[in-house]
Amino acid sequence: MKRVLLTGATGNWGRRILAEFAARADRFRVVALVLPGDRAAAAELAGMPNLEVVHGDLTDYPTVERCVRGADYVLHVGAVVSPYADDHPELAHQVNVGSARNIIDAVRAQPDPGATAVVMVGSVAETGDRNPPVHWGRVGDPLRVSHFDEYGQTKIIAERLLVDSGLPRWAWVRQTGIFHPGMLRIRDAIMTHSPFAGVMEWVSAEDAARLMAGICEEGVPDEFWGGVYNIGGGEGWQLTNWQLQTAISAALGVKDVRTWYDRNWFATRNFHGQWYTDSDRLDDLVPFRRDTFAQALERAVTAVNRHLAQVVHPA
Repeated sequence: MKRVLLTGATGNWGRRILAEFAARADRFRVVALVLPGDRAAAAELAGMPNLEVVHGDLTDYPTVERCVRGADYVLHVGAVVSPYADDHPELAHQVNVGSARNIIDAVRAQPDPGATAVVMVGSVAETGDRNPPVHWGRVGDPLRVSHFDEYGQTKIIAERLLVDSGLPRWAWVRQTGIFHPGMLRIRDAIMTHSPFAGVMEWVSAEDAARLMAGICEEGVPDEFWGGVYNIGGGEGWQLTNWQLQTAISAALGVKDVRTWYDRNWFATRNFHGQWYTDSDRLDDLVPFRRDTFAQALERAVTAVNRHLAQVVHPA
């Protein structure tokens, strides 16, 4: 039975990672480090038989070290992300950089650091504004965040910490845009930061969860470790932001997205997003892609309609 420490378990991606491990309860036991204030969210996980919830803070080294102790894998998904990170940049640095440092130090402190594999999560935001015609990217491109993007900056710092850590088994995966039902309910101004002409190679939350669980399975090639990777859904998930918006609006029954938005509300530059020339590499090493964009969009619309039905006609 492998022991996995998971951070960020109560987020959109983290909950789906837990669902993956729940289906693999015969070979994994998961320890989820959850903020004390997340008790309501953690209570939703109570029925998972192979889960242990530890309430604590990623910035508290003794708590982190206690959770790392005996772990075969550390999946560090937790972070302060945008738009909250935009409003609280100091907290973003404290948590995103401090937690990476704590995990690295905790693994180093173990009797055999090589017994614990560490996977940390970066972001497409690390490479900043890549509007056409420079919208194709790969690992090795310059790391230069968009102006005022402190979240992206924290991820660059944390990536450097892990790459230079000297840990025997580590990997850094740069997450792209995760497509999940909650996207259809975003009501924050951050949605206007992405230029309509910009691009993103998305991935479904379910595929991204399969990736993280799959990394912990037997048979992952040794060459995976010590690498930096771009997560992406592949060619079928390479969309312009205009294509994304029109697909979502059409799925919700709106023929013309311009009835929702004034184009002048949206930025023309200084966001992030790429189509990758190298995202297939990660799927070759740890196969995880199953979903098409159409399938994920259909699931999202179904989930939103179910939510609306519960609001209008509560049980």
